[in-house]
Amino acid sequence: MTNERGQRRYVEEPVGDPLGRFYTPDPVAELVVRDVLVPMLQAHNVSRPKILEMSVGGGSFVFWIRQYIEGAYVHGNDLDPDAPGLKLCDRTSNVDAARTRWSEGWDVNIGNPPWDPPAPAAPTIDHVGRAIRTAPIGLLVLPWSYGGQPTWSPMFSLEVGFEGVQPINPRPWIAHREAALYRWNAHIERRERREYFQPLVWR
Repeated sequence: MTNERGQRRYVEEPVGDPLGRFYTPDPVAELVVRDVLVPMLQAHNVSRPKILEMSVGGGSFVFWIRQYIEGAYVHGNDLDPDAPGLKLCDRTSNVDAARTRWSEGWDVNIGNPPWDPPAPAAPTIDHVGRAIRTAPIGLLVLPWSYGGQPTWSPMFSLEVGFEGVQPINPRPWIAHREAALYRWNAHIERRERREYFQPLVWR
């Protein structure tokens, strides 16, 4: 939904569905793009980035990328061919992102992957594992609880470029779990990495 100036206004999205989708509220996506992604790109002199969103959904991230990052090229993927965000992308696909071998040359992988989707869909951890191997910068919205689960520890190691976690306050989806932005950044040295960043407060 947009206002008279063509800017998106926050609308409470459905909590989720059987495919594990939780569309990201626009204010959350704007904070991630403006306050996290843009400074990361500037710090590493990345201009006109190639960005992959493996689960584009409602398009909140793509919309704000268009507002804040000049010349960005965005490939949006979603299993749902009618996902609204696909219309905002330069190129689109409708494949199982976790089971797809993506081309090389991406600068950023961003998004909010499906949370615990039912079989036969690939589990969330497979989606994240694929995402962090496709680009040096990864910004993914995931449940806060994943950070404390032993099965997830390989995703949050220095060896795969994990930079840290940033809580999102308040909960983007009131009736669901607490969420956080998990950050990967292969550009920085191991000694520069942090485990915890100040929360993103979106309202």
